[in-house]
Amino acid sequence: MAIELDADERWELLEEGMVMRLATVDPYGLPHVVPIWYVADRETGCIYFSTPEDSRKVRDLEETPKASLTVDEGAYYFDLRAVVVEGTVSVLEDADERERIERAWCRKYFDQDERPEYMSLLYQGRPWEWFRVEPSRWLSWDNSAIDLERLRERRGE
Repeated sequence: MAIELDADERWELLEEGMVMRLATVDPYGLPHVVPIWYVADRETGCIYFSTPEDSRKVRDLEETPKASLTVDEGAYYFDLRAVVVEGTVSVLEDADERERIERAWCRKYFDQDERPEYMSLLYQGRPWEWFRVEPSRWLSWDNSAIDLERLRERRGE
């Protein structure tokens, strides 16, 4: 029994997850990892996120438009499930697509079609930018699929 998730399972975990860890590369070549809200869109095959346009993430992506994304769940080793997506990141330029993704993001996190007013207050009216991640590599696992009996037999226990 494989512990790798199939394509449908990967998308389900992405769609159900609430927090993604976004890793970019800073000017010193070091990883910069932050939790962020996102939208996974199976139809386009892309993952989208929004962030204030003056953030460290944006500056990193301007320099190196690549990222690694992780969505995971579980607290114990044999409960862990995760999807890691590596890909190219670009600013979401298309106004219709940006509007569609913004609505989906607002529904996911606020159960409404628009950002609540307090988001503007929290971020002091800073403008936000939308980004698209086009996956080039997928990694995944579901440790609940590990066959402990088979492992014990292999070790002769």
